[in-house]
Amino acid sequence: MMSNIHAWYHYARKQRTLRNGDLVLVYECDKAPCCGMASFSGCKGQAQTFTFECLKEGQTSAPYQWVLKHGPGTASMKIGPYVGENNDLSGVVKNQCVFLRTLNAQLSKKEWEESE
Repeated sequence: MMSNIHAWYHYARKQRTLRNGDLVLVYECDKAPCCGMASFSGCKGQAQTFTFECLKEGQTSAPYQWVLKHGPGTASMKIGPYVGENNDLSGVVKNQCVFLRTLNAQLSKKEWEESE
């Protein structure tokens, strides 16, 4: 990364408006056969309890679901993959990205000014 960062910023600044430190190099990711995420609102000071459960055999929705166990407020939830999403692939497919490893690149003030 260090041997190329000047050229990357020089190129990127011709295409987009950037601040120093905006370029991020993704060098690895973790994938899983399924994933779920949830965000909550309207529950300040009160507990929320959710579980991520596997559905029973034969159900036609996604293979996993979020289940509200306790709490007020609202939640936005997502699961993947959906039923049939990977039908054209064989075996267990780890195609749900759950984590990225990154390096953040920032130039010195002098280098930043020279990259224009």
